[in-house]
Amino acid sequence: EYWQQRADYEIDVSLDPAAKILAGRERIRYKNNSPDTLERFYLHLYANAYRDKVTPLWRDFHPGILYFFRGIDESRRGWIEIDSLAVDGVAAAFTVDGTILECAFTRPLPPGATVTIDAAFREKIRRRTGRAGWSGSNFALAQWYPKMVVYDTDGWHPDQFRLGEFYGEFGDYDVRITLP
Repeated sequence: EYWQQRADYEIDVSLDPAAKILAGRERIRYKNNSPDTLERFYLHLYANAYRDKVTPLWRDFHPGILYFFRGIDESRRGWIEIDSLAVDGVAAAFTVDGTILECAFTRPLPPGATVTIDAAFREKIRRRTGRAGWSGSNFALAQWYPKMVVYDTDGWHPDQFRLGEFYGEFGDYDVRITLP
């Protein structure tokens, strides 16, 4: 009776090192292997955890911890913006709360059905902080693309990015990266 969802990705991005921007498009083919009919979906936008000092990641730390957030001006912070989102080819309205995007399917997604989600996005890459960012001409990116939130026997897991490991759906990735 075990099941798990599937999310296959086609991602095409390009890096503008001078602007510190990663811009691209992705197509997610999401298969509902659950016994439930789904009304909505969620995407992780992990880079938004570094947008400002009011994110859950920032609030989780006590004063004196992660001192590198203090005094960092806006130009040195990172974020991810969704420029457009479509579900099965139909433009879709969505909301973003911190590191979570929420969107309704164009029609309920029954068990065994597949849906295609297309997104255009831009990520402002932060100066190296923790595991990722830029330093000089070096770029190290982690969790950089809009990523499906897991749906399992407990339902959706639209958890804001905090500390800890990442929980994701299995799938295939076809990624094209254009560099100068």
